[in-house]
Amino acid sequence: MIQYRSLFLLAAFVVSLAGRADEGMWLLNKLKQINEADMQRMGFKLTAEDIYSLNKSSIKDAVVRLGGGFCSGEMVSAEGLMLTNHHCGYDAVQGLSTVEHDYLTDGFWAMTRSEELPAGFNVSFLQRIDDVTSKVNDALKPGMSEDERAAAIQEVAAALKAEIGTENGLSA
Repeated sequence: MIQYRSLFLLAAFVVSLAGRADEGMWLLNKLKQINEADMQRMGFKLTAEDIYSLNKSSIKDAVVRLGGGFCSGEMVSAEGLMLTNHHCGYDAVQGLSTVEHDYLTDGFWAMTRSEELPAGFNVSFLQRIDDVTSKVNDALKPGMSEDERAAAIQEVAAALKAEIGTENGLSA
C-alpha cells in the first residue's frame, strides 16, 4: 500500500512539473502591449483590436454585464437576443413561472416577439477603460491608516463617477 502511495505521489509530482501557470485576467486596453504576441504565438487568430477597440466594433461591444454585475452575457443578434449562463437567469425564469406554466420544468419558446416574456434585466455595455491609477495614488499619503486610505480611495472614485456624469446614458 505504501509503495502505491509513493508511486502516486511521485507521478503527481512529475506531472506537476510539466504544468505552467500562463493564464490570467488582463485589462482589455493593455492586451496589445502585455500579451498579444504571446497569444498569437500560441495560435490565437484575433488581434488585440478585435477584442477591444474604442473606434471600431470589437468583442467588447457584444459582452454585457447584467444588473449590478452579478453575471455577464453575450449579445448574439442585432435585435437584442442575449445568452447567459443558467444560474444567471434561473431566478428570472422562476419569477415568470406560474402554477399553470412551470418554465423551469417545461421550458418556454416564444413564437413571436409579442409572446416574449420580459426577464427584467438591465444590461450595461463597456464603453471604454481608463487608467486612473495615478489619480488614486496621488490621493494616498504615507502614514495613512487603512480607514483613511479607504476613505481617500472612495473620495477619488466618487469624483471620477461625477466627472463621467450620466449624460448620454453613461455611468462609471
